Amino acid sequence: GRASAAAAEAKAAKAEERAEAAERAARSAEAALAEAEDAIAELEGAHALAEHEIQSLHKRLAAADRAAERAAAQAAEQRQSAAEVSPPDCPGGSPGGSPGGSPGG
Repeated sequence: GRASAAAAEAKAAKAEERAEAAERAARSAEAALAEAEDAIAELEGAHALAEHEIQSLHKRLAAADRAAERAAAQAAEQRQSAAEVSPPDCPGGSPGGSPGGSPGG
């Protein structure tokens, strides 16, 4: 019976070692999980920030588009009013340069 008792004790000691090793592994797995969760939280924060930046850029782009459209419209109006003031086919300011000018005497 003494041999079987010693064998049982050895098995128990081995089982205890395995249990301790499993506990250490579980603790390190929990630590790794906590680190992963922290990393995920950081990524989510960075993603939210990037989304915000993208929305901001879209707004600025839309504003720039509107400004460009306004500038183009103003340029077109200025060209139109400039064409009305002095038509390209008759140079302004020269006497007798346009039909209906005062007849030479």
